[in-house]
Amino acid sequence: MSPSPIGTPPGTTLSTPSPTELQDQDPIGAEAEKAAMSSSAQNLKHIYLIVATTRCKNGRLGIGLNGKLPWPMIKADMNYFRKVTRDGSSTGSPNSTDLHNLDKISNCVVMGRKTYESIPPKFRPLSDRTNVIATRSNQMSVARSILGDLEQQAAEAKQNKSELERKQVWNPTSAVAQRLRMAEAKFELVGMSETVAIKSTPEEVIPSVVAESDLRSAAERYLSQPGEVYCIGGAEITLHS
Repeated sequence: MSPSPIGTPPGTTLSTPSPTELQDQDPIGAEAEKAAMSSSAQNLKHIYLIVATTRCKNGRLGIGLNGKLPWPMIKADMNYFRKVTRDGSSTGSPNSTDLHNLDKISNCVVMGRKTYESIPPKFRPLSDRTNVIATRSNQMSVARSILGDLEQQAAEAKQNKSELERKQVWNPTSAVAQRLRMAEAKFELVGMSETVAIKSTPEEVIPSVVAESDLRSAAERYLSQPGEVYCIGGAEITLHS
């Protein structure tokens, strides 16, 4: 004699009704719940992981070696990385969060302190993106180190201002224009404790730079803002995202 099939136990007063039970009890409410869930899913945002790997001798995949890339820098690869993280979406197409305000949207790149320090000084902070450095080190100390680098860049630009102005007259480029802005810039630290930001005067000289202690709270904060969030390394940051 075959055993009788086991039915689905009824929902208790402590449990949330299943979709089937809700449909049986309240068809109109069930349809409203489905619509709400669909709308919520459409509004969900993602954290994109930007990872380039190479095979190691032990068969595993490696993303870095001694604080650097395991291979010589590839210009096309760097251009693709910049396009994707700056312009938005995993394909490098324009940021779809708000197509009417592209000029006001800044994507966010989240990284560890070592990853930030591995970026060549002339390219950091990464332009046109909010730079978030998640670190277990003292956030104020990390922010002061970044501030020192920026002040040094500003001092060098100020020292070479006359030469930069001549270059900009004969062969104007965005890079020279940026260095001229740096020559006049001033920087300060804003905040304390677990979140410290580096601000510039004028504001447009550098993108936003923030040192954070908590990766989860940082991700939640920037996921609630316009733009997309990209985790760009290192290993611990990527694994915990």
